Order: sequence, then C-alpha cells, then structure tokens
Amino acid sequence: MMAKRITGALLIASLVTGLQVHTSRAQETDEGALLLTFGVITSVRAHSNLDLDPSDPGETYRSDTELTFGLLSETRRQRLELSVGTILRAEDTPTGVSSNEGFVDPSFDIEYVREGARSELSFSANYRERD
Repeated sequence: MMAKRITGALLIASLVTGLQVHTSRAQETDEGALLLTFGVITSVRAHSNLDLDPSDPGETYRSDTELTFGLLSETRRQRLELSVGTILRAEDTPTGVSSNEGFVDPSFDIEYVREGARSELSFSANYRERD
C-alpha cells in the first residue's frame, strides 16, 4: 500500500512539474554574446512487463526528469559551445527493487572554433552514457 501512495504522490508531483521550463539570458557586448540555457522536462510512464518476462510480474511506474544546461559564447573570431545533461529517474517496480534510479544517462558536449586570417582551429568532444 505504501508503494502505491509513493507512486501516486510521484505521479502528481511529476504532472505538476511536467511543464517544460526553458530560460535563457543573453549578454551582448561589442565583441560577441553569451547565452545560457537551462532545461527541465518531466515524463511519467506506466509499463506492463517492462523486462518482457514470460511470467508477467506486474506494472512498473517510471518518472524521468531531464535536466540540461548550455553555454554559448561567440565573438567574431571564436565560438565556444558547451552543454551538459542528465536524467533524474524514480521507479516503482513490482519487486520493489530498481537498479535504474537516480541520475542516469549523463551527457557532455563541447565545441570550440577559432578563426584566423588564413587559418582555423576547431575542437569538439562528446560523451554519452545510455542504459
């Protein structure tokens, strides 16, 4: 019964915060601009037999909240773009045990480009971890 109450409270809290929040702040200068972005996206799902077991163990309820942050700094000659993100996951499984909760699926992206009179330097790196 306690698990059903937690699931119900989780469902209500997720629906209330389920609106996408996206804010940005741009700071203009003579040389360029700085843009910061923040994102929050929440979803709630109910799965029947999530692990595809022959004996259907019951329903799994999952709430995912995606958190993202981005930074863009751009001038006439250079550009730096950085983004990081993760998912905060809560689960209620039929067995009561979940190895898939907490912060999951981290990501990181960076790109740097600098242009000279007759040259260009660029660098980029990406990291993703998916379950």
